[in-house]
Amino acid sequence: MIIKGAVAMVTGGARGIGYAFCEELLKQGAKVVVLIDVLTGEGTDAQASLQAEYGPGSAVFIECDVTKNEDLKSAMNTVIKEHGKLDILCNNAGVAHQTDWEKTLNVNLGGVIRGTKLGLELMSSGAIINTASAAGIAPWGIGPVYSATKSGVIGFTRATAISQEAVEKGIRVNCLCPGATDTPVIRKAMENLPIVLKKPLMRTEVIAKALIQLIANDSKNGEALVILDEQTSGYHQFNELGVFKPN
Repeated sequence: MIIKGAVAMVTGGARGIGYAFCEELLKQGAKVVVLIDVLTGEGTDAQASLQAEYGPGSAVFIECDVTKNEDLKSAMNTVIKEHGKLDILCNNAGVAHQTDWEKTLNVNLGGVIRGTKLGLELMSSGAIINTASAAGIAPWGIGPVYSATKSGVIGFTRATAISQEAVEKGIRVNCLCPGATDTPVIRKAMENLPIVLKKPLMRTEVIAKALIQLIANDSKNGEALVILDEQTSGYHQFNELGVFKPN
C-alpha cells in the first residue's frame, strides 16, 4: 500500500507508540493523521507538535474513548466526511491496570474489536493494524489479564483477516507484537510491579518502523509481526489446527 497521500487514524495517538506511529506516517507522506485519545491535554499538545513539524492540517486530535462504540463511530465518520476516506486504521490504545482488570479488557481487547469492526464497516479499502504485544504470545505472569487481552487481539486479528467482510473489501488486517517499549504505560507498570527486564526498553520509533513495514507490504494479511528488541523482529509462525506435539 502506498502511504503517500493516505488518511490515517491512530487510537491512543497522544503519546508513546501511538504518537510515534503518527510521526512516522507523516514522515512517509501521509496526507493527515488523526489522533484519537482520552488524554485531552496531551492530545492537543501532540497535534500542535506534529503540525509544527509537518505543516498545518497534517495532524488532527479528536477526543474519544475507544470503550464507547458510538463515540468511536462518530470520530471515524468525521474523518471520512472531512477527508473523503480513511485508508489506514491503527487500533493502538491500551492500558495495563492490574487492579481494574475490566478496564484493561475493555480498552485493550474491546477497543480493538470495536475499532476493527467499525473500520470494516466504514472504510472502502486499506489496512488495519492492531497493537498486540509479545506478552500475547509468551505468557506474562505479572500481568495475566494484560497478557490475555493481547492474546485476544492476535486471535481476533488473524480471524478477521480472513473474514468475508475484510476479504470482500480488500482490507488487510495485521497486528504488531512489541516487546518492552519505552512508553508511559510501561514506565508506570515498572514502578508498581516487580518487573525485571532482560533487555533495554525499545524506542517507540522502532515499533513505528515495523508499522510501516506491515502497511507497505501488500502480501501481509493476518500476520503477527513480533519485535523483541531493536535488532530482532519477525513474523510469528503459528501451528495450524491439527498440528500438535506428540504425547
